[in-house]
Amino acid sequence: AALAHDWSGPTTLVIAGPRPLPYAEFVRAIAAAAALPPPRVVPIPATVLMIATLLTRLPFLPTVHAAEIRRLLEDKAFDIAPMRHRLGMEPIGLADGLALTFHRQASISGPT
Repeated sequence: AALAHDWSGPTTLVIAGPRPLPYAEFVRAIAAAAALPPPRVVPIPATVLMIATLLTRLPFLPTVHAAEIRRLLEDKAFDIAPMRHRLGMEPIGLADGLALTFHRQASISGPT
């Protein structure tokens, strides 16, 4: 819908699904869509992750900054009313969107 919209100049518009998802649920949905077994997600306290970023200064590990950990912990609930209004559409859930992307039947019915 955004691609088909006649925009009158540069515009920012949040494009998101009908509800926010916890990161673990997002990862599980991606695995299911790729026909992979559900990944084991182990919750780790943010403080431990922030301290662990210091270990990524070792030359054989990719660098992870504390700001990246903070970003992962942020609330990702966005107001999608402008998207609905400007594009005249209702978003679909992640499972349905992945099913369309991978041409499979959604494993979860209803908004996700």
